[in-house]
Amino acid sequence: MQGFMTMRGKSWFAGALLAITAATPVVADTDTSSRFYVGFGVQDLRGFRDDGLYDGLTLNREDDRGGMLYAGVEVLPWLAFETTIRDLGEYRADGAKQEFGALTVDALFLTPPIAGLSAYGVLGMAGVASDIRLPDTRRDSSDAGVHVGVGAQWLIPNTPVGVRASVSRIYADAEIYRGVDIGGQPFADSQDYRFRFTTAQVGVHYRF
Repeated sequence: MQGFMTMRGKSWFAGALLAITAATPVVADTDTSSRFYVGFGVQDLRGFRDDGLYDGLTLNREDDRGGMLYAGVEVLPWLAFETTIRDLGEYRADGAKQEFGALTVDALFLTPPIAGLSAYGVLGMAGVASDIRLPDTRRDSSDAGVHVGVGAQWLIPNTPVGVRASVSRIYADAEIYRGVDIGGQPFADSQDYRFRFTTAQVGVHYRF
C-alpha cells in the first residue's frame, strides 16, 4: 500500500528522532540501569470508530495489519520513554481509499520483573495522519490525540533481546472538511470527529 510511510515517512522519522534525542539526556552516565532500545513489530486493528464520518457509506477494511517501529530509553527500572511509528491500516468507503497512520510518544510504567517478565501500562500522546478522499470530504493532515494501553514484556536472559505483546487505543480529534468542491476550490465547511483505533501488537527489540 502507499501508506503511512509514504505519506508522512520523513516527517514522522524526524519527529521520532527528535523525541528520542530529547529523552536521551535524562540518562546520566552513572545510571547503569538505563538502557536504550530499538525494535519492530506488527499490529492488528481490532476496532475502529469514527463518530459518524462514514455514516451512510459502505466501509470495508482493506488491510487490518500494519508494521511498527519503536525506540525508547529506560530511565528507571520502572519507567521508560518510547516513540513508535504505526501503520493503522487502509479502508475503502464506497470505493474511495482511506489511509491512517500514527506517531506515538509514550511513558511506559513497568512492574518489577520476575524471571525477566514484567507488565506495563502506557500513557502518551499520539499524532494521527489521515488521508481521506470521499466525494464530499477531504482530509490530509495530522491530528493530536491520546494513547493508552497495557502489555507485558520478557527480557530473554543473558541476551540483549526483549519480546512484548500489548493492546492499546488511540483517541484523536479531527477537523474534517465537508462540502462541495466546485472548480477545485477548497471546502468551506468543516465538522469535528473523534477517531478511536484499538490495536493488538507484538514486537521484538534490541537493548544497547
